Amino acid sequence: MFRQRLTIRHLVLLTAFEGVIAAFLTFFIAADPKNAVLLGRSPSRWLTILALLGAALFLVIVADRLRRSPAFFARMAALTGKPIFALATVGINGLVFAAIVVLDLPMDLMTRLSPALTWLWLGGLQAVLFDLIKNSRRPADDLPHARGWQAVVTVCAILAAAALPMPLQAQANGLPWDTPLEFIGLVFLLPAALILDWRALANRLVLYAALILLLARAVMALALPPVGLEVRAYASPQDRQAGRVVRSYESVFHPGLTSVMTRKYGVTREFPLEFINQDQYQVDSLWLGLDLSGYLALEPDERVVFLVLGDRQARVTLVDRVTGERMPGRTIRSIDEITPELYQGLPALVDPYLQASFTFIGDDFFQVRPLVITPDGAHSLLLESGRAWRAASGALYSAVQLERLGVLSILLDRLFLLVCLGALAVALAGLYRAGRIDPLDLYLSAGALLVFWAANNLGRDQLASLFQPVVMALVVIRVAGLWLAPAPRPARQFWVSVGLVAWVLFLGLYLPYLREVEIFPHGEDNFRSQVIARYIFTSGDFLQLRSQPLVYKFLHPYLVGILHLLFGQSPAAQHVLNAICGVLTGGWLVAILSKRQIPGALAVAAGGLWLVIVSGFAFNTFYFRFGLIEPLAVALLILLILLAIERKFIALVVTGMFLTLLRLDYAIIGFATLWFMLDQPMGDFATVWRGMLAWTAHNWRKVVVMAASLAVLPLGLTALYRLLEPLHQLRAFDTRHDSLRSVFLAWFRVLTGGSAEEVRTRFTQAPLDTVAIILILYLGVVVALLPLVVRTQRMRALDLRWGILVAALFLTYALVRPTGYAPRFSTPLLPLAILALFDSLPRLARTRGGAPPPNFQ
Repeated sequence: MFRQRLTIRHLVLLTAFEGVIAAFLTFFIAADPKNAVLLGRSPSRWLTILALLGAALFLVIVADRLRRSPAFFARMAALTGKPIFALATVGINGLVFAAIVVLDLPMDLMTRLSPALTWLWLGGLQAVLFDLIKNSRRPADDLPHARGWQAVVTVCAILAAAALPMPLQAQANGLPWDTPLEFIGLVFLLPAALILDWRALANRLVLYAALILLLARAVMALALPPVGLEVRAYASPQDRQAGRVVRSYESVFHPGLTSVMTRKYGVTREFPLEFINQDQYQVDSLWLGLDLSGYLALEPDERVVFLVLGDRQARVTLVDRVTGERMPGRTIRSIDEITPELYQGLPALVDPYLQASFTFIGDDFFQVRPLVITPDGAHSLLLESGRAWRAASGALYSAVQLERLGVLSILLDRLFLLVCLGALAVALAGLYRAGRIDPLDLYLSAGALLVFWAANNLGRDQLASLFQPVVMALVVIRVAGLWLAPAPRPARQFWVSVGLVAWVLFLGLYLPYLREVEIFPHGEDNFRSQVIARYIFTSGDFLQLRSQPLVYKFLHPYLVGILHLLFGQSPAAQHVLNAICGVLTGGWLVAILSKRQIPGALAVAAGGLWLVIVSGFAFNTFYFRFGLIEPLAVALLILLILLAIERKFIALVVTGMFLTLLRLDYAIIGFATLWFMLDQPMGDFATVWRGMLAWTAHNWRKVVVMAASLAVLPLGLTALYRLLEPLHQLRAFDTRHDSLRSVFLAWFRVLTGGSAEEVRTRFTQAPLDTVAIILILYLGVVVALLPLVVRTQRMRALDLRWGILVAALFLTYALVRPTGYAPRFSTPLLPLAILALFDSLPRLARTRGGAPPPNFQ
């Protein structure tokens, strides 16, 4: 009835009413006393108010015309019935957000425009929802066939191109990928295209563009000398005297060096300080020796000076490469010291060899900024425009040649971004053509542009506080859309409409900190992973034969080290990976429930509930901002359930092997996912268990292979290290139970999200969040375990395998005591509880009144 009575006229009137509200809200934004004559409002504010009122009046006139003229109503109804109507709405919304990003509108202007922008966004949202209500959904088609090897070649070409070192100050300048352009392309755009539809990477246009990018960057990298200053860092005076250079992740690419300086060291944590994350190291007793060297290319009127802060000793020397004469350079503490007298006292060398040595002690504020100054007092960064090279041949390039090379570098940067962005655009277009996503998904995903603007204009805490409400709003809208127009496979809709925005939100949190070392507290798990990871990659002991390996999470330090190797000393990539795992887990929850014939709106609500809970007060820090293994391990656990339901046994085995190498204590529950390969057991208690035992006996080979695959690598590693390294750790020292009471307390902590004291403390800080977590965990566990023992007529509709998974998890924590970081150890139980709730409650509702159980999978 609602759909039949809703017309375009109602949409126009609602938009007009919202325009009037937006005009009043614009008026009531805080006044500026300097505009007293205009009631404290600027002329632009009054113009915005009048424009909103004028638009509202115009829409009222259009609504009246729709009521009076059947012909006009028919034309408008025909227009809104075409696909172009919704797509045009999406395009206008995207263009508005893109203009905000490109123009980089200031915060005060955005505040004044916020009611008008909200009105535009709501109007577009209503138009897209109207399209869903009035127009039938296109049936989803199969995605087109694509050759996997082409997608592999495209990905390899993009990664290889990005890994090549670039001369000058290219924004995509090779490994490590620690510039915003590289990070956006390789941590967001490329992975998003692969997750949404890998076939986009097999598109010929994308493939050819990637190969052209690789060829152009390879030619440039091979033809030109390396740029930057060589950096050798020392951790003590004795190390400097002995020439023992501190090895960093960059030392893997530059043997004999700690790193290469291509940008200023603006803050202390941008220095090569990875070594402070080591056992027994006290940050306040830091001793850092820094030696810089390189070949300079200066104009005749240019001089070099170093802006240095926090140093205890500094020495700068310029060597005339023709005569070998050594001339002392200068350091300054402030830009104000750049005077004509300073300029006159600096060595006048055009292409000298630079040697600089600095010593920093303690936890003071450090900075090193090499500057080029001219007689008029102007200054610029030495590391820009090809002035600093690691090879003498670089200093031979003329200013004109450097300018041309700079233009070429900019073009290659743009091509790199275009290839990555094009892959994502092709993926979205392909999903839309196949009917896997609709205009509402595209409309909501365009909000990622506005989030990107917010990331550049809001503080880190402000941006982090937006995560939960933004995700909640997107989930509610997407659920409403699926309620109005159901879809059979909504997982990709969840990833596009909710996941992309959440992804960009977390990306924005870490873009400003890509080059900063994070100092982890001693004794914490993330600190331990950093220590082991750095040891593996800087010592060359890749098998940890000379160390104390952690067998119970063997792969985690390798994963951490690889991320640092690729993305630099900042843990930003690891934190963004946690966010990706959160989004993937939510989408896989949606996929599992939709494959089990749960309505799409409920499935998306389940995935959204997961993402909202883990982004709340209790889980946020430990899930997203710590370097813990739970996000990836839980994502793989949920993927195991999905693979079992899809009956992809080989993928199930391989994923299970990775899971146990990441978290050995997930082996039991990982093995229990195998029983999701059979159809849902139906019937009374005896019938259900007889059927499951019969399936197990018939598929005993799969059972044996699954058990062996989960056990062989951990057992093999244990045997290897028992022979080679007696001090290996098979489990953490604080995870051993000492009594039966300890087991029950462990179950209580997992089921409640922490100890009683921890829950009370958290309740005082975030009561709603705490209550929601406890309700979900308790209700989910009860609903999951109840079908194991109760098989009444109505209960026969419920799948007892959720109870098997929950029981396997509790068995795990009967063997392993959960300690620390509450509610960390409730993380794997939370998605299982959500799955059990959203899978069971609709089945119970459909059996109400004595009806037979529905024929679900």
